Amino acid sequence: MIEMYRVPRVAKILGTKAATVLAMIRRGELPAMLLGKRYLIPSNIFEQWVQKRVEANAAQVAASLGAQMPTKRRGRRAKPLPDLSKYEPLLSRSWKHER
Repeated sequence: MIEMYRVPRVAKILGTKAATVLAMIRRGELPAMLLGKRYLIPSNIFEQWVQKRVEANAAQVAASLGAQMPTKRRGRRAKPLPDLSKYEPLLSRSWKHER
């Protein structure tokens, strides 16, 4: 038997609010069935939908990274660290108060 997800569970899985999931269903982005007053999403269809979205986003990210790879590094260069050898006598002293 196929497990059916309700809107709050899908929202929790996706990390969104239930209202967002309902809006996605009403726009036709997320396949669902209306049973009475509740939308039900079959688990196998939901998993396929998530897989398609992941693949589409991965392809889009790969394409955008390939198109926008900088040829030259921009920005400030890191400054060299200052020479602290002149402070060596101060650093070697004990800073405890003597009585």
